[in-house]
Amino acid sequence: MKESYKERQPLQNQFHKDVEEIISTEIILRVCIFHILKNKYGIPMTFKPETILKENIEQRKIENVLTVINDEQINAAGFSSRNEFATAFSSDLDKVLNQNKEIEELILKLYNELIPLYTSRGSSQIFDKTKNQRKKILKRAKRDKFSFHKDQKLVWGEALDKLELLIDFIRESFDYYYPVIQEKIRKEEDLVLFVLSRLMAKACRISQEILELLRNGWPDEAFARWRALHETVVILIFLSDNNTETSERYVDHEVVQVYKLESTQRRIFLSNDEEVNDDFRLLENDYKKIIEKYEKGFSSDYGWANKALGLKRATFSDIEKSIKFNHFRHLYRESSSFVHSNANSLFYSLGVPDSWGDFISGPSCMGAGRPGHSTAQSLCQIFTIFILYDSPILDRIVSADIVWKLKEETITSFQKCHDRIIWKDEEE
Repeated sequence: MKESYKERQPLQNQFHKDVEEIISTEIILRVCIFHILKNKYGIPMTFKPETILKENIEQRKIENVLTVINDEQINAAGFSSRNEFATAFSSDLDKVLNQNKEIEELILKLYNELIPLYTSRGSSQIFDKTKNQRKKILKRAKRDKFSFHKDQKLVWGEALDKLELLIDFIRESFDYYYPVIQEKIRKEEDLVLFVLSRLMAKACRISQEILELLRNGWPDEAFARWRALHETVVILIFLSDNNTETSERYVDHEVVQVYKLESTQRRIFLSNDEEVNDDFRLLENDYKKIIEKYEKGFSSDYGWANKALGLKRATFSDIEKSIKFNHFRHLYRESSSFVHSNANSLFYSLGVPDSWGDFISGPSCMGAGRPGHSTAQSLCQIFTIFILYDSPILDRIVSADIVWKLKEETITSFQKCHDRIIWKDEEE
């Protein structure tokens, strides 16, 4: 598949079309005319394109163009008649137009004066025209999106439907079992189960975001969200493997995160509001108490995991290794390229195969395989650990087994879709 869906960019096309009508190559002639009049003949002119007819400039009818200049200005410039002035001016204009360097210098010199005028006038016209044609423009954009969705369904529809089935089954199972889990949390004050429930709910939300991104042709962005899903899975498994104190430290770490966020904001935006300042002082006191309760290293990004790992400054990589998930590190680092604007993100995209040798600015029918496969894998992992954590009864074991089978079918389907694309691309 050598061609991908290419957005028409209706707004951009309309913009360029209107700009060509407003700011044409005639601006060079206009600049040259005003330059000669002002600097050689001492005749200042206000830059109003409406005073110079396009056809006169195009046909080089200088006598018509110069009708905006009165006899007093011509006499003051040292000419006895309008014809004499027109002949001299025409000769000077020809000389300027035949000297590219002089034209370039002239345009650069007047650039700062001319561009703001054209920008103000042009943008106002285009803005009004765009608003008037918004229904037509949006209708065209919707038609393009509909066409893309047909292509995307043809390429990845089977795999995406299976991923959606997997996500919906997990979400409905979570909703079904949660009332019982919630009652246990309330009765036993089970902090670990409380945290795991929140993380499981978050995983359900992220997976649905990934599905929507894939259906709409955004594989890089879907893989970036998988990174968040992977972090959620790792933290849930880590907390489920440790005692209540680790979950308590995890929850208490919220104070550290909120304090850092507010501190950063206050360095940029100082407030004179006493109520706001009082709130920050209370937050600062809470932060100091938390640090005193635990240790200085608790203030680091993953300081809540220090004690469980026996480290002074734990990292996410350390947490991965502790649960033997470090084999996902390469995928995690790859997905990070689509989160951060590093150099790799400029030259690598799941939606653009190497054979294309280019980038696209819109959605793509390529590249859904890796984020789709990874999402199915991560969802199966987190659901199995969560649903069997506190009560591995038969009902939940069966649910976990169904999820495992759905995951396997989903991964197989994504692989088949990917292989079909590769074969077709090689054939072409």
